[in-house]
Amino acid sequence: MAPSNKTIDDSVYKMTSFEGKISAADFEQDIAFVAYAGDDCRLIVGPIQVSGEAYVALSKCMGRPGSHAGSITLTGESADGSKFSSPHMEIRGLQSGSEGHEIRLGTGEASITVPRKVTSKEPTVALKLALRGFKSFRPSPVQAQLGRVVVQGANKVMSSDDVSGAIFVEFSGERPSDSWYHDAEALAEFVWKGLQFGHGGRLQIALLEVYRPEDVIATFYNGGGRPAHLPAIHFLDQSEFVAALVARFECEDTFPDAVWQAVGWLNNDSSIDEVRYLTLMTAIETILHSLVPDASSTLLRKTKFKPIRDALIQALATFGLNHDERDVLVSNIKQINRAPLSQKINAVIEKYGLPSDVFNQSLIRRLNKQRVSIVHQGKSLDDDNLWECMLYAREMIALIVFSELRYKGRYQSYAEGHEQRTLA
Repeated sequence: MAPSNKTIDDSVYKMTSFEGKISAADFEQDIAFVAYAGDDCRLIVGPIQVSGEAYVALSKCMGRPGSHAGSITLTGESADGSKFSSPHMEIRGLQSGSEGHEIRLGTGEASITVPRKVTSKEPTVALKLALRGFKSFRPSPVQAQLGRVVVQGANKVMSSDDVSGAIFVEFSGERPSDSWYHDAEALAEFVWKGLQFGHGGRLQIALLEVYRPEDVIATFYNGGGRPAHLPAIHFLDQSEFVAALVARFECEDTFPDAVWQAVGWLNNDSSIDEVRYLTLMTAIETILHSLVPDASSTLLRKTKFKPIRDALIQALATFGLNHDERDVLVSNIKQINRAPLSQKINAVIEKYGLPSDVFNQSLIRRLNKQRVSIVHQGKSLDDDNLWECMLYAREMIALIVFSELRYKGRYQSYAEGHEQRTLA
């Protein structure tokens, strides 16, 4: 049963009928279905009429509250040779009555391969990521080793859910190597991660399109856009930053994954400031453990602390403690030589050359006290401004990310009042 054409938007992928199979666990059956996508790039599979046997088998895949749902695979081919494939289908609705059995499916990810007729309006070979909620103003194209990189975005975004931006990697030779598509996707993904950081929030990829000489593979991803929060790069000022992202991707030394992990923590969109602050401090600790491994992990040298530790443990014998009490105290004594977070942060400041007049000892202690208060008491300090601490923590992370990206240019600073600053 196909939806009425009068009520649907299929401007991105025209409603197409497929003949194929649906399978789940040990069950498989031939099936007919339709799929389409509108300008929101959300792929819709129309309601499907199924047999009673299929209805019963597929209903078992819905799962129970709190448990994993069973996976469903849907494949099909259209009359024009287009191929649909998704191993990530799930039941969104079931209906059974005198007119038969109907299921409604949704998917987190699905691919459609369309035979291609090359026209002058399409790039011969390219890769495109479509982004939700991306705001930008005509960044300059960048010539990379893999081809031309073009970033597009709207200068006015009505909703963070709008598909308003894209990243293109366009091949400029005659015929790409077998590895070009994989490498181009890695480049586009790197630029996307950088743009998320500059944007100040997660940029959901709505659609990945791979233009090959013989076909186009369109992969649709379910999800929603997220609002931006304190962007590090102004939307009118993206060109230098995009160029820096491409240049960093092409460097011989590998970019540390821990930086993107930290950016992921940075882009928390919780409305609770205490939660956001803890994720910021987690981002800093991610950097500490991964990017500054030489930072001292102890307050005293281990050889200096050993006699202190042994004396404290030996003293416990004079207090008549039972076995469990002694074990707990011995464990705690062995841990008291751990370096405080403030000492480790000093190592980060030194490594990345962060301004000592801003990130001084007083600020470090302040950030750490806020963290301890939230972790152990569930609230921020009454005599300190949590919002200011959040801005300083964000600034520290931003400067570290810029340093790892080797970016030199303008950025948005918020720690001591909003300013446009320049990294030289």
